[in-house]
Amino acid sequence: MVKSYGADPSGAKDSTAALQAAISESKAKGNRIIWLAKGTYLVSAMLKWAGPPQMGPSLLGDSREGTIIRLADRSPGFQDPDAAQGVVRTGWGSADNFCIDIRDLTIDTGSGNPGASGIQYMSNNQGSIRRVTVRSGDGAGVAGLDLAYTDMIGPCYLADISVEGFNVGVRTSSTVNSNVIERLSLKHQRVAGIRNNGQCMSIRRLTSVQKDGVPGVINEAGWGFMTLIDSSLTGSGDAALINRAFLLARNVETKGYVRSLVDEQNGREDREARIDEYRSHAPLALHESLQRTLGLPIADAPEQAWGDPAS
Repeated sequence: MVKSYGADPSGAKDSTAALQAAISESKAKGNRIIWLAKGTYLVSAMLKWAGPPQMGPSLLGDSREGTIIRLADRSPGFQDPDAAQGVVRTGWGSADNFCIDIRDLTIDTGSGNPGASGIQYMSNNQGSIRRVTVRSGDGAGVAGLDLAYTDMIGPCYLADISVEGFNVGVRTSSTVNSNVIERLSLKHQRVAGIRNNGQCMSIRRLTSVQKDGVPGVINEAGWGFMTLIDSSLTGSGDAALINRAFLLARNVETKGYVRSLVDEQNGREDREARIDEYRSHAPLALHESLQRTLGLPIADAPEQAWGDPAS
């Protein structure tokens, strides 16, 4: 089915009702794709998927640079940083949110919205965000990619994502169900590039550029386990990477910080600019074995081209 819901790509009129109608109807009728043509779509309230169980829908733009969903400045529902509201929220409440993809678009949280998160994303077992930019018009906001607003997020795959501004670029919480992130660019956050509070995270090719002493990564205390490889953390101040939980870091370049890594849980630090390999905890084995990872090459995940949205 191809149906127009009347969203305005000029950015002159509020498209919240039209976009929400497309999301709600697409969910009710099965795992459909919502495609946004090139343009800027102004919204003033959260665009949200229904609760579980659900299959999709997916949200695709014409291109990362060409399709923009922009939150109106000083929107009333996005003023409380202690009650973050996503411009887009894809699910909550249960690990039964499947096949939700967001691709090829930009989310702009505007200005004067300190309680906004760009995307509050949840998908389980099958779902991804690819080729997406999330930016704050004035640098404020809770998180660009918010994976901490509910429990049971993941397993999911996130790739080619750029976050500009916000208190935290990517935030997570709880211990269920794991997130895999590749090719993530974070720039000019106010508290941390990534703040992991309990989740199992696998991150490859993170590029973090911070200022004013903001660390690239904080791995909080608890049961969180982070694997960080082939990454670059640039900034100033004390530490590029702060660990308070379980951490494996390999091939991580740091620049501008006094210390590349501070492990507060284990009372260790590293002042070398490059972290070849760091393990917060000793490996366990049933027999004598290599006490480090093998460092095998990692291939990029294959890309599957989407067809013409008209068909």
